[in-house]
Amino acid sequence: MPAVPPLRLRAPILLAVTVGAVMTVNGCGGPASGTDLPRAAVAPAVTRTPAGTVVSLPGDPGSLVVDTHDGLVAAGVRDPSGVALISTRTGREEKMIRLAAAPVRLALTHSQQSLLAPLGKAGLLVQLGLPSGQVQWQAKLPGQPDDAVGASAGTVFVSNGSSSTVSLVQNGVIVADEPAPRHASAVATSANGTEVVVLGTRARRLEAFSFSGRSLGSTPVGVGPTHVVANGRDLFYVADTEGNAIDVIQLGAGPKQVATVATRPGAPYGLALDQTRRVLYVTLTASNELESFRLTGTTVVPDRVWPTVRQPDAVAVDPATGRVFVASRTGGGLELIDP
Repeated sequence: MPAVPPLRLRAPILLAVTVGAVMTVNGCGGPASGTDLPRAAVAPAVTRTPAGTVVSLPGDPGSLVVDTHDGLVAAGVRDPSGVALISTRTGREEKMIRLAAAPVRLALTHSQQSLLAPLGKAGLLVQLGLPSGQVQWQAKLPGQPDDAVGASAGTVFVSNGSSSTVSLVQNGVIVADEPAPRHASAVATSANGTEVVVLGTRARRLEAFSFSGRSLGSTPVGVGPTHVVANGRDLFYVADTEGNAIDVIQLGAGPKQVATVATRPGAPYGLALDQTRRVLYVTLTASNELESFRLTGTTVVPDRVWPTVRQPDAVAVDPATGRVFVASRTGGGLELIDP
């Protein structure tokens, strides 16, 4: 594992809080954003039967991530606030982990062995062990955290939309707090974890950082971008919700936009990447659809479309099986699609 270069600490930061607000129980729940994130389009009523199988999932999930090793889908839910752990095989909820607030988004650590849950309204980042759901640590953030991603050497990057900063956290301790594009709301990392990109949704700008927190430059992106995912190498895909497009960003001497591909009209929002099959999945919240794109060089090619549950704000894919999971934000349940 590479040594961590010295990190820059911009200001004194409160580092730790108690974990008493977190408990593991059986049940179900659903999520809410901690800051005023750019919104998905308001979905119309469902007029077509959703593809695949739809199972009940209370709590109106707004974020999903797949833990392939343990055969679980983690869903950030609200009422009660927490994370539901769901079987990837049956879609049945296995466990509910209650948290101090609903996760805005969810991510796995770089080792893929733990779950990162930024709790926007509580101003906390919580790391949970998998599959137990036990709290490993939590940290108090200077703003309201919207997204998190595990980078190299055990560093976690956390985007704080309300303060337009990105925090670097190691084992629950904040080691640096860096300025980022306005309303830094989404983050993604390269496969080796040595580069991280931060998407400023109001700045309409994407900035790249080294895993030590050094800025590698920035580039304008989209009309109204909301989410970003990485291809595992040097390409990043941004959902331009207001522009009805997928923007492709490549890292080199600095980040630059290398392609823009139109989606179907429908306000693209949630993103999930199947690196095994080289397919990008995009939810279209204004039309209750899921669109796939094939990865080709430095661009993407439109492929297939499936009808979904109402308000498909979140999507995740199991790279082991190719199964896709789409969550309704308005009580429509969890959709399981085998493309």
